[in-house]
Amino acid sequence: MNAHISIFRPGAHYPALDTASLAKTVSAYDPAKNEAPLVIGHPSDDRPAHGWVQSLAFSEGLLKAVPRDVTSALKDHVETGRYKKISAGF
Repeated sequence: MNAHISIFRPGAHYPALDTASLAKTVSAYDPAKNEAPLVIGHPSDDRPAHGWVQSLAFSEGLLKAVPRDVTSALKDHVETGRYKKISAGF
């Protein structure tokens, strides 16, 4: 997978987060305290995890995640276009 995956952009959707809010999200993210899982869809219990978010960045108007320990199945699905839309759950 790419080093960074674009997962969210500020704008008029729910939740509506502006650039400042996303910058705060990046600075507050600490995987040692609560590591975000990579999941398919937006399941209510965030399981099963198909990888983990190592870190977040905000650049070029996008919130980006650096994934780690991604399953080969998820990697294959993303790279072959089976999952064209990737998003963050807040």
